[in-house]
Amino acid sequence: MGFPNNVKEEALVASGRRCCVCTKFKSVEIEVHHIIQKADGGADDFDNAIPLCMECHSRAGHYNPRHPKGSKFSPSELRKHRDNHYAFIKNNRILDDDSAVSQFYLKTENLDVIGELFAGDLSQFPYEGAKLVNNNVLAYMQYYYEMAHSENKGELPIQQYSSFEEYKGLFGNKLIEKEEWGQKYYSRILDDAEIRTSVAPFSAITQQIVAYGGHDLILARFNEYGCGDESNYERYEIPEVSFVFCAIQNNCNAPISISEYNVCIPKNRISGFELSDVVKTIQLPNLDIEPGELLLIPIGLYMKHLELRGKSKSMVDFHTVKSGESQYMDLCDDDLGDNGLYIGELSFIKSIQVKNAGLKQEQSVRSPIFSQAIRIDRSWMCGSCPHIFGINKGGGKEYFGELFGNGPNEDQLFEIAIPFNIIKLEICELEEELTHIKSMEVNGLDYGEAYLKKDERIEIDVEFGDNVKIRGCYTLVPDTLYENNKRIKMQRILRELSKCLS
Repeated sequence: MGFPNNVKEEALVASGRRCCVCTKFKSVEIEVHHIIQKADGGADDFDNAIPLCMECHSRAGHYNPRHPKGSKFSPSELRKHRDNHYAFIKNNRILDDDSAVSQFYLKTENLDVIGELFAGDLSQFPYEGAKLVNNNVLAYMQYYYEMAHSENKGELPIQQYSSFEEYKGLFGNKLIEKEEWGQKYYSRILDDAEIRTSVAPFSAITQQIVAYGGHDLILARFNEYGCGDESNYERYEIPEVSFVFCAIQNNCNAPISISEYNVCIPKNRISGFELSDVVKTIQLPNLDIEPGELLLIPIGLYMKHLELRGKSKSMVDFHTVKSGESQYMDLCDDDLGDNGLYIGELSFIKSIQVKNAGLKQEQSVRSPIFSQAIRIDRSWMCGSCPHIFGINKGGGKEYFGELFGNGPNEDQLFEIAIPFNIIKLEICELEEELTHIKSMEVNGLDYGEAYLKKDERIEIDVEFGDNVKIRGCYTLVPDTLYENNKRIKMQRILRELSKCLS
C-alpha cells in the first residue's frame, strides 16, 4: 500500500501540483514519492512525502551513497527541495498561464473498474469526487458492458485438437507465430465466411465489430501448452475494448461550473480518420466541480490489436483493492486514433464552457488522436506454475514472477541478478503441480536439486549483485481437475498464497 489518500491530497495541495525539484506544474502527471523508501523503514506520512514529476521521480529512487556515478538525490536534499517549494507556494500567488482546468484522457479495459463506475461505486476509483456525464456514448458503453459479461469477456472456445501437428496441417500457411509472457502461441485471422457462420451467430460482440467494419480484429488463437485441459485449444479472440473518457479536472482553489461542451463526429472510424466540420453542443445541468475533482465525459469504445497497443511509459499509482487484485495507473504512449477502430456511439470533444469566479470562458480540448492516455487496470500478481519472491532486509516480499512460465514438462532456465536490499529468494509451489528444480546456482555454486509439491517452499540466502540461475520444470498431477476460468483459478491461488507465505 502507498500513502493514504488524505496524505497524498495534503502533499499535492501544498505543492500546488508542481514538482518539488523542477517546480513545473504537472497536473495529473505527478507522483507522491517516499523520501525514505518503505523497505528501508520509511513511513506513509506527510513528513516522508514529496510530490515529484515522473522524470524527477525516476531519478530520485534507489539512492545509494556508495554508487560511483552521478549525483543522485539524497533524502536530505529532497527534504530541502520540498520544504523550500512548500514555503514558496504558501507565500506567493503563482502568476502564469496555467489553466483553470486540466484535460487528459483516461482509458480502461477492466470490466470490474467499469462496472463499479457505472454503478456509482467510486470507493476504489483512483480519483476522488469524479462525476460521470450521462450521454449517448455512456448508454452504448453500458450496452457493450452487458454483452462482454455474457460472453466471458470476449473469449469463446472454438475447437480442441489432438496435437499441434494436426492443427498446423489444417492452417499452416495462415498461422502467425507470436509470444506473450515468454510463451509461444499461434494466431490467424478469420475470413468473412468463417466469422459469419462459426462465430457471429453466437456472439453479439462479433456482430457489432462486423457492423462497424472491424473484420480484421477478429482472431483465432491456438495454445499448444496450457494448464490441464486447456492444451491444444483454438479460441476465438477479439482485442479487449478500451473504454475511453475525457477527464476535466478543476485546478482552482474554488468550485467551477461546466455548463456545456461541444463535440464533433469523425468522418470514419478506422485509422487515419478525419474530424467533421459539424459541431454539436451538449448542454449540462451546470455541474459544479470542486477543487481537484474530475468530470468524466465518455468518448467511445476503442479496439486495437493487442500487439499494437501503446507501451507503459511510467507508473502513476499502484495499490491493492478489496478483491486482492493490484490496481494501477500507468501513462501510455497509446495512440487512440491509429491502427484501430471505434465501435458504437462516438463523439470527440472540441471545447468546454467553464464558469470560474463568475466569468465564462470557452476552453478548447485536444483530440485523442496522437495523445497520451492514462490507463487504469487491475491484475493478479500471481498465476499458476511455481513462483519466486525476493525477501528484503525489512522482511517484506517482492514478487519476481513465474519461475517456469512455459508449458509443463519443459526444461527452463530462470536467471536473475539480485537487486539491492534483497537477502533471500523464496520459491513457492501454489498449485496441484510438482516442481522439479534440477539445479540452483548462486555465482556458480550449485545447491543441488529439489522437489516441491503444493504449499511447499524453499529459501536461498543471497546478496546484492549475486547471479542466480535456476533450472528445472513442473509437471501436472494426474487425475486433477484444472479450471478453465482463469479468474477463478487466480483467486484460489491467491488464497493459497496467503497461507503459503504466512
